[in-house]
Amino acid sequence: RHVFFVFAMGRQDERVYVPVSLFALYELASVLPTVLTVSWVWYYRGGLAWDGTARHFNWHPVLMIICLVYFASQALLTYRLLPCPKGLKKALHVGLHSCALTCAAIGLAAVLQF
Repeated sequence: RHVFFVFAMGRQDERVYVPVSLFALYELASVLPTVLTVSWVWYYRGGLAWDGTARHFNWHPVLMIICLVYFASQALLTYRLLPCPKGLKKALHVGLHSCALTCAAIGLAAVLQF
């Protein structure tokens, strides 16, 4: 096995290999929008607060990006690319989707309470 590849799902004779550079690109595609949204809210929208002001609404885009872009993509990548037993993959997949659902619920609450 080469260190330049991580493998995806499939039976032992049908494994699909993904280059580490492509995996790093997937990770960057999930982290970069999150970082950009948080910095946009922090520097151009006045930051975050849970006090009924416009900063209260700022939680919504931050949590929706974290939910839909970061946690959802991490859940998919974990299930497809992590070389571990299937039970552990499923547990991590469900855990990450649960985090996404929690962020979505809090982001929705931020809008409804604004």
